[in-house]
Amino acid sequence: MLKSFKIIAILEGISYLVLFANMLFIKPSNIDLYKSLLYPVGMTHGILFIGYVLLTVLLKNSQEWSYKTTFIILGASLLPFATFYVEKKYLRNKIDKSSAINGLPHFDLEISEIPTEKRISK
Repeated sequence: MLKSFKIIAILEGISYLVLFANMLFIKPSNIDLYKSLLYPVGMTHGILFIGYVLLTVLLKNSQEWSYKTTFIILGASLLPFATFYVEKKYLRNKIDKSSAINGLPHFDLEISEIPTEKRISK
């Protein structure tokens, strides 16, 4: 679930920036394009925002986050670029330590610890 939260945090931040770009750069120059992009970008951002908040609440206990950390993570959803900060400061180390390398489970075994009959010889 932590990996899903990391992905949603990054996507929520990107959608927030796209929403702002639509409002600040496209709206003044092309109002029709602005209106056609507003609903899909806004809806996408809204869904990602709700997912971000729900996953924060669900992960609070399992990750043993303090109330202060939880409020920082929740507050990050309201500020541009802040979800990227949360991903780097609060999520990256946890995921790197607990995730698999290249999608495979990571085991800290020395070759000498593997029984001789199980070794693959070249």
